[in-house]
Amino acid sequence: MFTAEPVSRAAMSAVVIHWSPMVRLGIRSAAKTAKCFYVVGDTADADEGMRLVESSRPDIVIMDLQFPTYTGFDLLRDIGNRWPLVRVLVYSGVTVRDFPERCLRAGASGYVGMSESVDTFVRAITRIGQGQIYLSEDCAAAVFSRLKLDERTPFQSPVERLSESELGVLTLVSKGMSNRQIAAAIHKSIKTVETYRSRIKQKVGITSSTALAQFAVTTFTQLHPLRSTAGDSLAENQTDLP
Repeated sequence: MFTAEPVSRAAMSAVVIHWSPMVRLGIRSAAKTAKCFYVVGDTADADEGMRLVESSRPDIVIMDLQFPTYTGFDLLRDIGNRWPLVRVLVYSGVTVRDFPERCLRAGASGYVGMSESVDTFVRAITRIGQGQIYLSEDCAAAVFSRLKLDERTPFQSPVERLSESELGVLTLVSKGMSNRQIAAAIHKSIKTVETYRSRIKQKVGITSSTALAQFAVTTFTQLHPLRSTAGDSLAENQTDLP
């Protein structure tokens, strides 16, 4: 975890909860350049992230969806329930098409993919800080496309058949966690986790635990982190970090 003093009274304060240290450094670099927000603390741990939000009460939380002790949707809901004035931007490499919509329903104020430019990321921070909902162009197009679908239209992918609880379990399966570890993370019994796994396999059309693990890893493959409009990754260019 790293904390810093604010750089401007006009800037918005942010807590970053993300699994990747390079992404966290990249976001700090973006904050230093953009000057519209500053990072009061960052961590890879969801529980520590909750403590940071409690102690600093930031304007915005920037978070991923994958943690070893939390599902992303549970973290979104917990932040919203405990601190309803704190806005949340999900910054994730998850490629599941309906994730942006699911995140908005769970309480997020915006969603930006890790393949988006720095300009898009900063624009999202600014819009959310103004009280708006923000989706990047590709995410917005996917959401609007789904809204046009008739209720009788079949799901477009197997993952879209999963409930948010099942998706949360699938993210933990992608981390190689055992049923016991998943049960501890989501505060459910091992039997409940086994039920979730069985439902997931049935819905996506696979039969073995090995195939489920492979499916989970493929589904939650991470994309590249923040990139500038020139194509340079901030996670790869950290020469001017505070």
